[in-house]
Amino acid sequence: MLSHDTMNYLYRLFRKDLFQNILALYGVHLANYVFPILNNVYLARVLGAEELGILAFTQAFSAYFSMLIEFGFGFSATRQIARNRDIPSKQAEIVSGVLGAKIVLSILGLGVFLLIAPHLPLFKERPEILWAGLLQALIFAFNPIWYFQGLERMRLIASLEVGSKVLVFISLLLGVKDANSAWKVLVLYGMGHLLVNSICMYIVYREVPWHRPNLKRTIEYLRSGSSMFFGWAATSIYTTSNVFILGLFIPSKMVGYYAVGEKINRAFVGLISPLSRALYPRMSRLTQLSAEEMTSFFWTCFINIGCLGLALGAGSWLSAPLVVRMFLGEEFDAAIPVLQILSFTIPIIAVSNVLGIQWMFPLGLERAFNIIVLIAGLLNILLATLLVPRFSYLGMAWAVLITETFVTSALVLYLVRRRLLPVIASQCQMR
Repeated sequence: MLSHDTMNYLYRLFRKDLFQNILALYGVHLANYVFPILNNVYLARVLGAEELGILAFTQAFSAYFSMLIEFGFGFSATRQIARNRDIPSKQAEIVSGVLGAKIVLSILGLGVFLLIAPHLPLFKERPEILWAGLLQALIFAFNPIWYFQGLERMRLIASLEVGSKVLVFISLLLGVKDANSAWKVLVLYGMGHLLVNSICMYIVYREVPWHRPNLKRTIEYLRSGSSMFFGWAATSIYTTSNVFILGLFIPSKMVGYYAVGEKINRAFVGLISPLSRALYPRMSRLTQLSAEEMTSFFWTCFINIGCLGLALGAGSWLSAPLVVRMFLGEEFDAAIPVLQILSFTIPIIAVSNVLGIQWMFPLGLERAFNIIVLIAGLLNILLATLLVPRFSYLGMAWAVLITETFVTSALVLYLVRRRLLPVIASQCQMR
């Protein structure tokens, strides 16, 4: 039997709104987990390894465009909405500022990428896939999910995300029939995001007054989001650009082997994301209320997310041969060792998620986090240039594992040296 104090603690932790928010986020992730797998199974068999590699390379390139426009608002704007959840006028200013910032960043990003793209041989031969990739990235980056996340209201978003994934999957089955349809895949993904974005923005402006974006507010939110952006961008560089880097060194077919292994691994890693996203606004709000509750909540996050990471890592390693052969076919057997190497990153990422996102971000320690992940991004590129020419796509998998290990180790070292890591003993006393 659980003690009275334990029952009260669990009740405070999993109050109805938080618990439902976690369930909703896992509903979103279930769609993001199941349907990408179904999509990749279908596309692997229709497109083949080489065309799938081209598709993955284009998505990796366009992800830079999306990353620039998002500008880390998934963290900075979520935190601001969470702290002003009872002030609609302030929420309207936040929405207006973020929208204005994204419009400016879109124009800037489009110009930069159109200057770079002609120098990449693939896009000279296949300009249609470049435009399709940029369209998908642009639409995806304007998703206002940060607004609902800050308010801890994710159930509606969960329903919309699931519905759009179903429609996209059906569209792929109907519209992608041959090996030269990679551009169609990107357009269909973009249309799914557009549907969700349109409904979400309609709801946002039913709840907050419309404020036309202006230059002053746009600059203000570019500044406020910049601290989050550099760390988030550096993290994205070493977690999402590996396929792009590979495409500069090895043939598209081998890129395809790595890409499918990485995507399956991301599906496992992504099972941590809904819990993390649900807890982040609560942790951000606790910084304004109670240091003791925040510390206690940190250790709850650490234990639960850490154990989940260990279980997912073991599951990924053990199931790799079965998953690849069952869903992708023997043509993709070369992806099995990629998935097994990357499975060791899952518990490591779980720990760094708690230390960085759940602890350092709410405390305003973005600068230290940014420096660590920036160094990690540079380390990842260096390791890739050293290992990929010698070990091909497996070299990239090892580079990622070494980089993730560096990030988590550096975060622990920083927090310990600064005496900012809560100790278990004091946490127990608070309870």
